[in-house]
Amino acid sequence: DPYTRRQMLEAHLNPNSDGASRRPDSILKITDFIVANSKPGGHLLDLGCGPGLYTSIFKDKGYTVTGIDFNETSIEYANKQRKDIHYTTGDYITDYPQGKFDIIIMIYCDLGTHSDTERDKLLHNIYNSLNEDGVFIFDVFTDALIKDKQEGRNWEYAQDGGFWDEKKYLLLSETFHY
Repeated sequence: DPYTRRQMLEAHLNPNSDGASRRPDSILKITDFIVANSKPGGHLLDLGCGPGLYTSIFKDKGYTVTGIDFNETSIEYANKQRKDIHYTTGDYITDYPQGKFDIIIMIYCDLGTHSDTERDKLLHNIYNSLNEDGVFIFDVFTDALIKDKQEGRNWEYAQDGGFWDEKKYLLLSETFHY
């Protein structure tokens, strides 16, 4: 919905939070690592690109860049920032971009947010869209980072609204590990 899309964009653009994107210094370290471990100037696909924080850096480093994200507000923002990057609004599981890529990235542990069936479909699409010497670069949470994240169910009542809605709401959530 429009409210949540705006909330997500604001979280991505907040340089003092790792809420939706990593902080700028971490983004630079990640992009430097990817550049050092991939084909220079290749065609790069960013799955879950958000507002284009990573894609802009890769474009400036000479890559041909495609980004996809399901948040229409983030893609609109990215398109306003960079006309020289191909952005698509869509779900990369069901609307996977056509083409061949030298590098496919999935940053901020997105791979671990999908069911086994979705992940299998995604990995199949990634494999088929990589050039022969292409690479898929993704990150995962370490055991140390998730040791405090216990599986379980929870609920939260937001009387005055919050991240998910500007009006009051009841949030039912479940945490589990793949």
